Amino acid sequence: MEDEVKGSGVKERKDGRGMEQGSISSRAEAESFRLKEGDVIRQEEFQTIQVLKREGMKRSKVAQILGIDRKTVGKYWKKAAWEKRAGVRKGMILDPWRERLLKRAPETDYSAVVCFLDIQKRGYRGSYGPVKKFIRPLREDQRRLEEATMRFETGPGKQAQVDWGSTRIELGSQAVRIHLFVMVLGYSRRIYVRAQLDEKLPAFLGCHEQAFEWFGGLTQTILYDNPKTVCLSRDFEGKEIGWNPQFLDFARYWGYEPRLCKPYRARTKGKVESGVKYVKGNFFGLYGRCFRDLEELNQKLEAWALEIADERIHGTTHEKPNERFKQETLISVQGKAPYRIEDDITRIIPRDAQVVYKTNRYSVPWRYWGREAVLLEKSERLAIFVEGNIVADHPLLGGRWQQSVLSGHYQGILDSVKPKPKNEPLVRVSLWPQVDEEVEARDLASYETLVGGVQ
Repeated sequence: MEDEVKGSGVKERKDGRGMEQGSISSRAEAESFRLKEGDVIRQEEFQTIQVLKREGMKRSKVAQILGIDRKTVGKYWKKAAWEKRAGVRKGMILDPWRERLLKRAPETDYSAVVCFLDIQKRGYRGSYGPVKKFIRPLREDQRRLEEATMRFETGPGKQAQVDWGSTRIELGSQAVRIHLFVMVLGYSRRIYVRAQLDEKLPAFLGCHEQAFEWFGGLTQTILYDNPKTVCLSRDFEGKEIGWNPQFLDFARYWGYEPRLCKPYRARTKGKVESGVKYVKGNFFGLYGRCFRDLEELNQKLEAWALEIADERIHGTTHEKPNERFKQETLISVQGKAPYRIEDDITRIIPRDAQVVYKTNRYSVPWRYWGREAVLLEKSERLAIFVEGNIVADHPLLGGRWQQSVLSGHYQGILDSVKPKPKNEPLVRVSLWPQVDEEVEARDLASYETLVGGVQ
């Protein structure tokens, strides 16, 4: 296969495994670009060493996988963080672009062409060759890391994995794309599948509850990729996650812990991905792709799961999922009412840092003014989220035109306001968003009262 980049004079060849074939014809030539930098390893190699170390791999095996000396692996084995190489060679045309390339490479599946075009648009004036040499070792390290991924097994009742798949079929006489919700229990490998017409949040949460009912319970944790129905934002390491508020409330209601795959490393969700492939290959191979309607399709999916998927000898466990399921220890869902899905209620936080809900006002930290907030009413409380993170939690007020203010939400507001010269009038701040009726205005002194302890 050959990809050409118009206007750049770049031509990239790939073999059947997706690897480039160009002027660099051997691993030794590829390593020469790295070896010029001395014996200090790159950040990606350091991270790979730490990942394989946590997975229990020995130093010698890590050195073999990465193609570096065992002593070099030992040098970085106990280091807490990667140390950037001191001293950079002069004249390196890629020096200003290294951080950008390291960030973009995993996002583009290590495509040198895409990375080249990306930095070219931002002012890079060099040729394609140095970019290709820079990306190639990164891609090869990633491929070796993927091949070295160790299978992670979980105990009974510990974890389930969830993912979507999609395929085109005929419902009635109409060709449609249907979406397959798949949940796989990590220990027993029992599978639940349901077809939907979309992957929106109501369908997503509804499929969860149908799966809980199907299995008669749920696991302690459920592993997901990073869809917007689950995660609105996150950093690469997963330390800062902006959960979808409605989804997070759903998980808390049912009492399980949601977990996310690391970005660009969905192989950690391999059980359910294998399950999706199994459904597409086995079910549609047996039942065809023409069904009367969605109800008939789901009935046949349930029969297939019971009669075929649960009774097969699984290739990894070498046991029937239905037999291993007897050892699962699931959290019971018996007698628990279905989760009530609420429509998202959004507000733009005004300058007075109080949002209005059912005529009553609720404070939020003043630094969030101007941002969009999502309001979620649950169990006589009102939770307020910004970018998936809860920023305020109030008891729900009864009646109308009431106010719930937490003094901590205004901490530091007076320090942020520069004093006006004496000959200028004091600026007044409106506590209400602009409405047709007459509203109250307060000066900054009113906030001193709030900071002083109004609850």
